Amino acid sequence: MPRAAPRAMRIPHVPGILQSAWHVRRFSGDFAQDAVIAPLLTGTYRITMADEGESSLDKRFWAFFLQGDDSRDYQMQAIFTWDRVADAVLGIYPLGSAETSLDWVGMSPLGNWVLIGGMDDNAGNLAGLTMANKQLTQFHRLDYTTSHADVGLDTDGAEVVVMQNYQTDYVDLIPLSLSTQPILEAGGSYSGTNRTPLIRLFYDSSSSDGFNGGVHVSCNAPGYCVVSTTMPPDTPEQNWLDRAIVLVRLDRSHPRVFYLAKLYNTTAAYWEETHGSVSNDGSRVVWASNWGRNVGQEQMFMLQLAMPANWRQLTGGQ
Repeated sequence: MPRAAPRAMRIPHVPGILQSAWHVRRFSGDFAQDAVIAPLLTGTYRITMADEGESSLDKRFWAFFLQGDDSRDYQMQAIFTWDRVADAVLGIYPLGSAETSLDWVGMSPLGNWVLIGGMDDNAGNLAGLTMANKQLTQFHRLDYTTSHADVGLDTDGAEVVVMQNYQTDYVDLIPLSLSTQPILEAGGSYSGTNRTPLIRLFYDSSSSDGFNGGVHVSCNAPGYCVVSTTMPPDTPEQNWLDRAIVLVRLDRSHPRVFYLAKLYNTTAAYWEETHGSVSNDGSRVVWASNWGRNVGQEQMFMLQLAMPANWRQLTGGQ
C-alpha cells in the first residue's frame, strides 16, 4: 500500500503507461463506459498493478486492482482482468476485508493466468502467491507468501515464476500449473511440489559464509533470468552472492547459474537497490549503482553489461 496518497481522484478515463528499462508503451481503456467497472469507480483512487505486475507479452491481457480512495483507507477493493484487443472485462473479483494484504497483480507471459501477490497473512482465495484463471473464478496457491520475483518462460517455453522462497532459503523455479504445490513449512520438502530449487541463498547469521544481502529477479529473456543482489552499509561480504549479478538457465532438469558481474553498490534506501534487469533478447544487462558513494542519498547511475554474441551457446542454449 502507498505510504501516502496525494488526493482522491475521479477516473472518467483511465490511461496508463507501461515502463521498463527497455521500452515505454502506452495503452488506454475507458473503463467508465464499461458496464461492469463503471459502477465500482465511485470511491476509487486509482486502477493499478501495484508497480510490479506485468501484462502478457503481447500486451493483450491485463490484470488490475481497483484501489479505494482515502475514504476507504486506500485499500484494494477488487481485482479485474481486461482484454485490450477486445476492449472487454473478462472477470472481476471483489476483495473481502481479509483479502487485502496484497503486493501486486499481473498476467503470466502467455496470458494464460492471473498472478496475485498475496502475503502469508492474507485469507480466503488469495493466501500467499496465487494464480487464477482470467475469469477470476478458479484460484490456486503457488507459494507460502510473495517475495522478490518475476514471471518468465523456462527452456521448454512453459510459464514460470522465479521467486525467493522464505521457507527453504532458495530461489525457486515455480511452474504456473495446477500441479504445482506450495511449501508451507520452514524446511519443507520439494518432493511432489513440481518446483525446482535454483540458488541456495544461505541466510544463516551463525555462519561465516552466510548471505548478507537481498535479491531481485528479472526474467525477460525466455529460458533465463538474472538475479542481482544488494548489500546494506557496514556489512561484510562473505558469500559468493554478496554484491553480484548471476544468470540462471531455467532448465528444470539441469538448472545452471553463471556469474556475470561484481557490484560496487551500497544500499541504504530503496532506490539504491541494484534492480538488475535483462533485455528481452538477453543481449544486455543493466543495473543501478552509486559505487558506494553518497550512500543513502539515492544518487544513482546505470551500468550496462553487453553479453557476448554467443552467450546462449556458452550457457547450453541454442
